[in-house]
Amino acid sequence: SRSYYPFCDKLLIFVTESCDGLICIYGFTQCIYVVNPSINWYRSLPSAMLQKIIQDMFNQGDEMSINCPFLGLGRDKINGEYKLVWLYNSKELGLDNVTTCEVFSFNTNTWRNVTGSPYIVSYGHNPTYVDGSLYWLSEIYNSKSHVVAFDLYSETFEVSLKLPFTTAGLAIKNLNGRLCVSEAGKDMKHEVWSLNTSKKWEKTFSIDLSIPSSCSDQPVRSTQIITTFQKNKIVLHRLEASGRTLMIHDPQQNSFDLAFKSKHSGFSIAYFPSLLTV
Repeated sequence: SRSYYPFCDKLLIFVTESCDGLICIYGFTQCIYVVNPSINWYRSLPSAMLQKIIQDMFNQGDEMSINCPFLGLGRDKINGEYKLVWLYNSKELGLDNVTTCEVFSFNTNTWRNVTGSPYIVSYGHNPTYVDGSLYWLSEIYNSKSHVVAFDLYSETFEVSLKLPFTTAGLAIKNLNGRLCVSEAGKDMKHEVWSLNTSKKWEKTFSIDLSIPSSCSDQPVRSTQIITTFQKNKIVLHRLEASGRTLMIHDPQQNSFDLAFKSKHSGFSIAYFPSLLTV
């Protein structure tokens, strides 16, 4: 809302996944705000190096060649410190190394560089926070994708979480406090694997997208999983050419119901309110 956050009128705005009731609203060339929407509180943050690089490329007329990564928000579970992490592929920006990683500490109000991931990361999804770490999917390499993990306490990467399946249509989420990877659209199924306590992938559930919903006689088709609630119900964002629709899937009843529909385009995140500020 512009009544609370003084954005530039022409700025394209993105939102991080929520962490403890906080989100970050940002643009790729200017402005970053940490926000608690439930209490109408926000704090303006300094620009990252990435934003300055992209702005310079825009000024030089190179905007068509830029792929922009999403920003991650999470909490160091040892010290309780909240941090932002911007992990991006270096080559297309004219930088050294495979990836560049910027970390923002809310305690010091500064950005700094740390050693990046040795894998090129996918820009197709928000980084996902689970239990003190942020996670990305890597680009497919030798017919395999990896999960790239960044520990917010040690500020180091781990890339040993190889996925047991190969596809280009993956997404990553925190569902019920576990890291999950989903694949939508294959054989009209939306399948989800979660990482168990033994660090092994196990299939959690499979959604049949061929079932017509309560608001349409057509199959649900392409979807993104947003969150789960009441332990077994799933909130899905149906992908459409225009507008957006949130559906609730009940696996026990094998049914879909309409939760929300809007003519405005955009993406959805799960949000749980708090009274927290940083």
